[in-house]
Amino acid sequence: MKKSNLSPFSLSFKDVESFFNLDKIKQLYGIHKNLTWEDIKILVKIAKFRRYRNKSYVIEAGEKNTNVFFIFKGLVRSYKVNEKGDEITVSLYRENQFFLSAECHLYQNKSSFYFECLEPTFACFADVTKIQEILSRDKKVDETREFVSLKIFQQNYERINSFVLLTPEERYLDFVEKNPDLNQRVPNKYIANVLGVTPVSLSRIRKRLAMKKE
Repeated sequence: MKKSNLSPFSLSFKDVESFFNLDKIKQLYGIHKNLTWEDIKILVKIAKFRRYRNKSYVIEAGEKNTNVFFIFKGLVRSYKVNEKGDEITVSLYRENQFFLSAECHLYQNKSSFYFECLEPTFACFADVTKIQEILSRDKKVDETREFVSLKIFQQNYERINSFVLLTPEERYLDFVEKNPDLNQRVPNKYIANVLGVTPVSLSRIRKRLAMKKE
């Protein structure tokens, strides 16, 4: 099994402030406009930081992991192994995005998904129970949790909705619009999985779109 052998570590608030783009996070997640660095300090105190090697796991199938993760730099894919032994990529997570194991959080089950780094990745994480204890004492930060939770729910809803309403070509165009650099960072077979098509179909879609531009 692939494992990260880099131990988690703590960082000072000043170090975190130097690479954490609070304005960007507010924009992406619709977070409370009045949220300040002083509010975030309480979460930084319980957070752990880790550098993951390329191809190492953040979460493995069969593991019960109740942490919430945030990516500062890097790329993570979640995938499941089907009965044929094939890896089916479900989601891709990149810089300034949160992710977690829904099975562990919602149902207290072990994860049936692997969360694997596709690049060297720098992330922070904290146990959801500790986060909830802190949030219960701070209304403004608790509202931030609600904003983030709703955003994650919205992203999952939009993904399901796209499979119902959009053609494979439209799903690809939407993917490229929202993730303009991932075509260069992610292998085609993983992108094809996320879009619900075969790698051959993905290649045909790209060729068809290229012909339209000529």
